[in-house]
Amino acid sequence: QEADAAILSLHEKTTIPPMTSPLVVKYAEGESDRLAEAKLYVGQISKTATEADIRTIFQPFGQIIEVVLLKTPTGENKGCGFVKFTTREEALSAISTINGQMRLENAPGPLVVKFADTDRQKRDRMGPGMGMGMGALGMGMGAGMGMGMGTNVMAQLRLQQLQAIQQQQLAAGGLGMGGLG
Repeated sequence: QEADAAILSLHEKTTIPPMTSPLVVKYAEGESDRLAEAKLYVGQISKTATEADIRTIFQPFGQIIEVVLLKTPTGENKGCGFVKFTTREEALSAISTINGQMRLENAPGPLVVKFADTDRQKRDRMGPGMGMGMGALGMGMGAGMGMGMGTNVMAQLRLQQLQAIQQQQLAAGGLGMGGLG
């Protein structure tokens, strides 16, 4: 938390003479990945839920560093966000207890809770220099095709897993544990 506070208060906001440009304050290489291991993606959040509501749900599992709900440009809750814990163990406990087991009032389905992708995972998924081009979709040629095909197969497997989970939930009546509203 102290490191986060230092980054927030100093990054590109403080200039030390004789320097002419502001300080760049960030986590050391690898440290941000270590912290990201305790960051969770949370989906299927009710659009009326607040960051305080989400914090209340996840607080029993450990010390929360940050809760962020994604918002539209107009400020409307998009129905997903992130919760960052201090340890991976706390995050794992939250995943095993909440994922698919709790449904908030007015939510489209039970909460989806999983580890958030790290920046490195996002880059690896994109492949070197491919961005969101056709190679990333598994339709490219040459070097792009190899990386893209792997990515496409993984995406298809994830989609099949999610569909299987949804089918199980529908077969069980789609009922969650209730929740906030």
